[in-house]
Amino acid sequence: MKKALIIIITVAAAFIGITFIFQLTNVLAMYKVPTDANQPAINPGDRIYGSKFAKDRFYKFIAFSNKDVPLSIFRCVGLPGDEIQIKNGVLLRNRKPLNEDNVWNEYIITESQLDKINRYVVNNHYPVYTLLDTTYLITFSKKAMAETRLNLKQYVVSKDTVNEMISKAFPGTTYNEDNFGPVKVPANSYFLLGDSRHNAADSRYIGFVKESDIRTIILNR
Repeated sequence: MKKALIIIITVAAAFIGITFIFQLTNVLAMYKVPTDANQPAINPGDRIYGSKFAKDRFYKFIAFSNKDVPLSIFRCVGLPGDEIQIKNGVLLRNRKPLNEDNVWNEYIITESQLDKINRYVVNNHYPVYTLLDTTYLITFSKKAMAETRLNLKQYVVSKDTVNEMISKAFPGTTYNEDNFGPVKVPANSYFLLGDSRHNAADSRYIGFVKESDIRTIILNR
């Protein structure tokens, strides 16, 4: 009995030791997500894991940090040498729009339209904000529009509006969250965006993410 207990303790200690080493070296790291910047793909409270040694980068979620930015996770939409632009809320990579049916943007929806899909909105936790008396902004995806058979107009920040926070990251520019670039991704760097496009302090606000700042590539998303 005593020998069996020693074996169990030894195995448990070894497992804890291996897990600690994996976490320390980012061979395999696990995270509990506190923010909603990547909804609907990653929700607050989700547990995700990743590895430093995963080879794929494009359109994967990447965990990174540096002296100015705490540990953050966003989706890689631009590789070294890529030209990235956001034009009227549409993401372009090398002048071609990406197929992003699941990302969240804001759309204008009337009260009557909202009433028809109220249960769908509540069940799927889509944020809704009042715009005017009978008009609302709903954070929605193209996939959700297809499922509800709605054709909503995307709410886009005017090209004439300058986002000062973005201008700090890209000095001398007049960009905003929906009209950005074009910019060329430098060598050994990446351009990352949150899936909830109006709710993420991503590369638009913090600049390019260096290869040396990457901690892990998320594997289970």
